[in-house]
Amino acid sequence: MLFNFCYLRKEIVHLFGLFLFYIRKYLYKKYFEDVANDIINILTKEKRRTILKYETPDNIKIIGIEYYKAVLKDNIKTFDEFN
Repeated sequence: MLFNFCYLRKEIVHLFGLFLFYIRKYLYKKYFEDVANDIINILTKEKRRTILKYETPDNIKIIGIEYYKAVLKDNIKTFDEFN
């Protein structure tokens, strides 16, 4: 019986690709879980109110994490300071 090495090589490459995919997925998930835990640990009621009171005008596109970074890291308190 002739063993098909090309088929075996393709299967190994495929399995290795799946392995890398799941490792990356796990690492990204862990990174965002760590970020969320860090935010929870430093978030006070005052800072939470500051973040929630921001109202972004419709013509400006800002992702939520930018608000968190501005308030928690840079101690921004108003939307005017944020801009």
